[in-house]
Amino acid sequence: SRYSENHIVSHSEMRIESHLVSSSSEILDGVEPETEVVGIDEGQFFDSDLVRVANDLACRGKRVIIAGLDMDYLGRPFE
Repeated sequence: SRYSENHIVSHSEMRIESHLVSSSSEILDGVEPETEVVGIDEGQFFDSDLVRVANDLACRGKRVIIAGLDMDYLGRPFE
């Protein structure tokens, strides 16, 4: 939600419509049957249920793309 509540926005101002969620389980509620690709940004900030949600979506035939970091700015691993 840094730049927009309803778009993912790049540093070069490219944007694509998105849905803001506060937990992994909310992702499943927001995916429409005709959805082909689910992109999840900032994966490091989600709860540990994200893997189950991604697998569930993949089993439904969705392509799942998760972007995230493995370490914080001090080089410490995220949980």
